[in-house]
Amino acid sequence: MAGGRKRAIIKSVLVAFVVIGAWIGALVWWQSRKGESYSFRKETQAVMEMIRDGKAAELYEQASPHLQNRMIETRFIEKATQVNQTLGSFRRILSTHDQGITDEPTARTGYVEASLEFERASTTVTLGFEWDPAASRWRLLSFHYDIPKDLRGQVPAPELVKPPREAPSKVVELTREMLEDIRDGKATEVYARAHKDFKKAIDLERFLELIRKREREMGTYKQIIDFTKTGKNDRGLEKHAWVTAVIEYTRATTTGTFDFIDDDGEGWRLSKFKIDIPAPVVPVRPLPGATGPS
Repeated sequence: MAGGRKRAIIKSVLVAFVVIGAWIGALVWWQSRKGESYSFRKETQAVMEMIRDGKAAELYEQASPHLQNRMIETRFIEKATQVNQTLGSFRRILSTHDQGITDEPTARTGYVEASLEFERASTTVTLGFEWDPAASRWRLLSFHYDIPKDLRGQVPAPELVKPPREAPSKVVELTREMLEDIRDGKATEVYARAHKDFKKAIDLERFLELIRKREREMGTYKQIIDFTKTGKNDRGLEKHAWVTAVIEYTRATTTGTFDFIDDDGEGWRLSKFKIDIPAPVVPVRPLPGATGPS
């Protein structure tokens, strides 16, 4: 009888261990899917204070190299200046909502959505950060602020668009490398690396003619000024990413939209290529009898 009670107790203990172990395993699995939590409150405060105090150039210098690849310094300073001009001075953080930390083979990144109070309005700012293991600190990776409706007439249209999930840094780098290759006479190689869907939509000769036409109209590619929109959408094994960039040529500045697909695990391939040709500026004819300045 005593032996039977002992076996029952041991069996109950083993069952309890199994249940607790399963519960802990499920919790660990859920947390790994959600991503590590971190508020980024200290980093958000530091970024907004530097913008408020006119230290955008210093902030850019301290930012992640991936942000510096996405946006030239003058554009970053312009965007930071717009925050002060539109919203007024930053006052305080009202709340933060972290979106989890993601560990990838090439980088550790985290994003936060913060409700902030400014001099003229309260709004939401979304910040991305990348971990720098050498410096043991988070560096600014991306920056977007929502503009209240009553203040939207004071800013350019591209700033009003809040990006979805950002495209991977690799896609940003591929876009820059692609435009540099085209400039260097390697358009055929760019086409060869493109996704099969792109090649079905346009043949090589047509692609080369589009490149030549843009060079005739706008000159030689110089640089990407800014990535105004980037996005990513995963559908099972098929991954889509896209970017919209402000592009500077020797005779014009325009926008380009580029889509990429990774559906075989072998890397991102170009699936859409569009570079706008700006409309020509038509000179204004003086009215009959009008005279120039004396």
